[in-house]
Amino acid sequence: MPLLSIEISLALEAPAIDALLGEASGLVAGLLGKPESYMMVRHQYNPAMRLGGHDAPLALIELRSIGLPETAPAELSKALCALLERHAGIPGTRVYLLFADVPRARWGHNGTTL
Repeated sequence: MPLLSIEISLALEAPAIDALLGEASGLVAGLLGKPESYMMVRHQYNPAMRLGGHDAPLALIELRSIGLPETAPAELSKALCALLERHAGIPGTRVYLLFADVPRARWGHNGTTL
């Protein structure tokens, strides 16, 4: 049940958002070795963000998953920063990433926990 949240300060057109989310879903599922059918991705536009005291385009990416391997964040960070550069032109120096391994009992779906 990976959840990838992408919050960016740059307004994107609907086709660009669709392309970003579509590629992100397959990319993260593949890197985690999980079926894409379990993957949830979301995008949020938030112009009220600053990083390093500047309002140049930036992004905050959060990935939550059950059983996130200790070695996964480094590879995911590289891949997700490249993804943001391709789809939104935001360089990795303007991207913060948060990774969380969520215990199975703390993740719910379809009226129950996993």
